[in-house]
Amino acid sequence: ECQHRHLCAHGQCRNTEGSFQCVCDQGYRASGLGDHCEDINECLEDKSVCQRGDCINTAGSYDCTCPDGFQLDDNKTCQDINECEHPGLCGPQGECLNTEGSFHCVCQQGFSISADGRTCEDVNECELLSGVCGEAFCENVEGSFLCVCADENQEYSPMTGQCRSRTSTDLDVDVDQPKEEKKECYYNLNDASLCDNVLAPNVTKQECCCTSGVGWGDNCEIFPCPVLGTAEFTEMCPKGKGFVPAGESSSEAGGENYKDADECLLFGQE
Repeated sequence: ECQHRHLCAHGQCRNTEGSFQCVCDQGYRASGLGDHCEDINECLEDKSVCQRGDCINTAGSYDCTCPDGFQLDDNKTCQDINECEHPGLCGPQGECLNTEGSFHCVCQQGFSISADGRTCEDVNECELLSGVCGEAFCENVEGSFLCVCADENQEYSPMTGQCRSRTSTDLDVDVDQPKEEKKECYYNLNDASLCDNVLAPNVTKQECCCTSGVGWGDNCEIFPCPVLGTAEFTEMCPKGKGFVPAGESSSEAGGENYKDADECLLFGQE
């Protein structure tokens, strides 16, 4: 029978006593009549192939196509690509977090994700927060901003948002605007919905800026908190981050006592 050339296409014909047998190539199997080899549709019969991807049946085999963010592994499974292994992704001001099929940049304070989502760009607070420096001039710097007084004999006070004489005392500042005034505390000033990012509705400026807040105010008129490590931050939070006035006078130093802030009490579940 094997002398008939039409037998066992995609395989080899093996003569047997009184009959024949088709030995099929890989990816093929003998037909029901056993006279030829027919293609095996791996996409229908093997559910383990092309996981997370699309299976395309071909003659004697199959192909896998993977979605964006995945690559073929062992010719059977689409594996997630860890984009964060690429150096420089998200830039020096961001941290790359790998996600299923993609990645996400988490930016430092003062930076926001670029339009293409691949790096962190400086936020121009002077444009985003109109009037943020009050009567002072706003100067944008990388990751932050500066409030500069027009008169070089004056300095900007982060407690009042005003320019004051360099010889002014802290007592004068308290008369202009009491430190105990309470407003809303905000936790993110880097996006358009900043007015909705409220940590707590009734806290002092120091309770906000010396703990987890980045802005303080009300009715979306926000005073950005000074950046940790600057002279402005030290003036507002002399004991450092996490400490607020205890509300008692200090007999030792002639100033205020400070206590560890209870953020859970101040901000609740926020």
